[in-house]
Amino acid sequence: MEFLGFSIKVHKKKKDSKYVVDSHISSKALKDKSDKLANQVKVFCKYKDSDQGAKEVVIYNSMVLGIQNYYRIATNVASDLNKIQQRTYRIMYNRLNTQSGNALRKEGRKLTPLEKQRFGKSKSLRYVAGTREPIYPIYYIQFKNPMAFNRKICPYTSEGRAIVHDRLGINCNLMYQLMNQKLIGGSIEFYDNRISLYSAQWGKCYVTGKEFLSLKDIHCHHKIPKSKGGTDAYSNLVLVDKDVHKLIHATDLEVVRYYLEMLDLKSTEIQKLNRLRQLLEIPLIVKKKKSLILSYTCE
Repeated sequence: MEFLGFSIKVHKKKKDSKYVVDSHISSKALKDKSDKLANQVKVFCKYKDSDQGAKEVVIYNSMVLGIQNYYRIATNVASDLNKIQQRTYRIMYNRLNTQSGNALRKEGRKLTPLEKQRFGKSKSLRYVAGTREPIYPIYYIQFKNPMAFNRKICPYTSEGRAIVHDRLGINCNLMYQLMNQKLIGGSIEFYDNRISLYSAQWGKCYVTGKEFLSLKDIHCHHKIPKSKGGTDAYSNLVLVDKDVHKLIHATDLEVVRYYLEMLDLKSTEIQKLNRLRQLLEIPLIVKKKKSLILSYTCE
């Protein structure tokens, strides 16, 4: 059967009568991902010697991570993704080949701890000369056994489908849009952590707890700004609604009053907001009966 981009078969083991699952990425899904990655390769090859080229490589890498994270529960994920690897590498090699040599290199910038852990041991890791950005090898992924499987889950019964939707618990279409959103200047760690946060926060704003309804509503806030030494680490990021994000940074009393009235935040939500403002080292929002003040300490 084919389900959610997976092709799934069940067969008996030779040694005993137990049944085991043999799963692949479905042919349709594999072709779709291969075409999208191939197109992105052509884009970054076009801008290979510029800052735009580095940004396009980062986008390509975010696409690779998204595909790997989703399909790693397929038992044959590595062999399936190797087909994409061969196609994309062939395009890279041909398009980056010049009279002075090939722009693909085995050395580039220093890998981040996350990159080193995931791809550091791969012999297929390559860099684009000029950008020095690593190109993640998509086939370098290990199968992960899906845990806590419920035998009642089944696409052919109303009960089984209900369990599937309950377990998802988030807007998968919006998450897919987030995975494919192109941002200027973001690191691969930033791209990957935004997706992880969306899942961890169940697709809801950290402050208000309200579900995100569109991509433009989702803002990724740095708890400690980069200007003050903050990083794109998971622990330093949080997803908030765009209007909440404006309120987090607002220092003008009238602006604060406007967004507070619009958002109608509860006291517990204002406490969350103030924790984020405190990390920014800006005055906290204090509501006293009918008055509103900004203070560096909540009395």
